[in-house]
Amino acid sequence: MDGRFQLVDPERHRAEHREHHSADRQRDSGSAVRRERGFTLLELLVVVVIVGVLSALIFVNYARQVQLSRLQSAVTTFSTDLEKARSAAWKSGQSVTVSVLATKKGYTYTVNSTSPQVQTITLPDGITFAAVATATYTPPFADVDASSNIFTLVSPNTSLTDDVRVIGVTGKVVR
Repeated sequence: MDGRFQLVDPERHRAEHREHHSADRQRDSGSAVRRERGFTLLELLVVVVIVGVLSALIFVNYARQVQLSRLQSAVTTFSTDLEKARSAAWKSGQSVTVSVLATKKGYTYTVNSTSPQVQTITLPDGITFAAVATATYTPPFADVDASSNIFTLVSPNTSLTDDVRVIGVTGKVVR
């Protein structure tokens, strides 16, 4: 033989051929997988912007909900104290006055007896009355001294308001 022709084992040739082609496929697919693993800078920036916008919206809504909760709590407490004043005037036979403080950040609850009993209640932070007002429940029927008293509580940071009305003839408290 002059060296131009070699006898090749067909099984060995097929095995080498398979190894060669599978190595090419691994190299090609490996590089393709590597390219698909990461994110582009643009994709990351878009995600960061979306997360930032959603966070801002959630924070604003959360702050408003906190103020609304404080306002509702203050209205409930104030309404309950007005009902207590009405009941106390009816039961004790003495007048009971609920007055908004000059600072508008709270109110006093006064049982007008020979020795007046005064209790001062402060509203939650960020809640005030819109105006100074007074309601006096007088015995024997615990009616109020005016035809109608409206107490407006305000959350200045969010401009939320809620009214508590005292009906003069009956002294009933309406929210």
